[in-house]
Amino acid sequence: MAPEEHDGILLRDAGDPGHRAMSDPETRLPEDEREPGGGDAAAPAAGETPGTDPTGEPAAPPDAPDAEQQAPADDASVEREIEAVVAAGVRRGVIDLDAAAAKALEWGHIDDEGNVRQNDNRHFAGRVIGRIRGRDPRRTLAFFVDRFRRFSHRVDQLLEQIDKDTNKGRYSQRLQKLREQIVTSDALGDFDALLDRLDAAYVEVQRFQAEQKALKEQLCERAEQLSTSTEWKKTTEAMKQLQQEWRSLGSASPADDDALWKRFRAAMDAFFSRRQQEREQARARQDEIRARKIALCEQAEALADSTDWKQTSERQAELMAEWKAAGWAGRAAEKELWERFRAARARFFERRREDREKRRAEFAENEKRKIALCEAAEVLIDSPDIVGTCEQAKLLQAEWKEIGPVPRARSEELWKRFRAACNAVFERARKERDRERAQRGRQQREQSGRRREQAETLRESIVRDLDHLDRWKRALDGMDAGADSPMRRQLAAQIDSIARQLDEKKARLAELEARLRESSSGP
Repeated sequence: MAPEEHDGILLRDAGDPGHRAMSDPETRLPEDEREPGGGDAAAPAAGETPGTDPTGEPAAPPDAPDAEQQAPADDASVEREIEAVVAAGVRRGVIDLDAAAAKALEWGHIDDEGNVRQNDNRHFAGRVIGRIRGRDPRRTLAFFVDRFRRFSHRVDQLLEQIDKDTNKGRYSQRLQKLREQIVTSDALGDFDALLDRLDAAYVEVQRFQAEQKALKEQLCERAEQLSTSTEWKKTTEAMKQLQQEWRSLGSASPADDDALWKRFRAAMDAFFSRRQQEREQARARQDEIRARKIALCEQAEALADSTDWKQTSERQAELMAEWKAAGWAGRAAEKELWERFRAARARFFERRREDREKRRAEFAENEKRKIALCEAAEVLIDSPDIVGTCEQAKLLQAEWKEIGPVPRARSEELWKRFRAACNAVFERARKERDRERAQRGRQQREQSGRRREQAETLRESIVRDLDHLDRWKRALDGMDAGADSPMRRQLAAQIDSIARQLDEKKARLAELEARLRESSSGP
């Protein structure tokens, strides 16, 4: 069955190799750990020289056959192979013939027929494993002792690998197969100690498998409890966590691994199948939401170039409220539609912001100009040129009208300040005009009085002069007209002089009377 994937959670069937890797692996022994010459014989492992074991030593030949099973023609070849293995071990210092012979006789013996036999031990009964070859029995015995050494080396390697591996459960079958090879091997050595080590490791592996089984049962129970949940996102994460925990566990027995995996996957499938149904229903709802949000995008785009800032801003707020109430349109569509909707809104609000900044700058400039007008108007209040200040104030008022609006918070304040300054200028001018008018009235009245007095004086002087002129004319008429006396000439000169003075006084009087008439008819 092919693996099934739920949101990144890869669920494998029990028969899937990936699942096998999580449980007990195929326990076929590696090529370099099979018994030389036995039924599990194999080609050398990678990096080894043909005819050598993992330690780099010459590989042992097949078990030496009994005389009854081995044709005489094969004795020479078997003897040569034994000689080659032993000779190589001696050269490399791995085999000491005397020590090896002594060990061989400790764990086995040579019967009367020259057969090499294993001694009985706690794990199996001894048997014939070969016979003495060649002239030196030590070499045949050393061959079987070396073969045991090779098994010991393989056991060391396997136990070291188990010790370092966190998934110890996957070694159960390898331990069993290696044990079977050892108990049937043609070798001489301390089988009790070697098999005790293997059996102890096997017990430890079984304990580990039992622990993993218990932990996997707990994961199955937790997955089954979550399988009915409707909190999809939270439960999906929890299921992912359970998957991670499952992968972190080691192997139980192959049978337990398969059964527990099927149980675990069944709980997973139950939840994700229900979630899939919910997603299909959600997609139908999202299609409706997507259509609604497309319409909202179109409306926002239609308003993007509006200059009716207030009304359009209110409508944009309504569109946003409708967008939030519409719901979620799905991951892909939601992002695309939101970018479209937001771009249309951003275009409008950016244009509104630019307009506001422009007007704000204009308002600020207008505020500066009106402040300057306020200050100019306030300076006029104390100017000695009262008449000129009124004209300047009127010019300032005309300029004020030409300036645009200022920030609303400052508008009333600045207008009151400017108006107060202008009013003060005009009030001061009014008071000055009243004062001047009163002063002119007083001066006119005083001048009229003086003029009336001057006129009265002139009238009296004219009357006197006329009287004098009349008397002097009569006196002149009484003198002898033919006599040219000094008195007559003096009197005539006086008459001419006073006549001229009289004319001047009359002219002066006429002027005074005209001015008096003007002043009496004036404002």
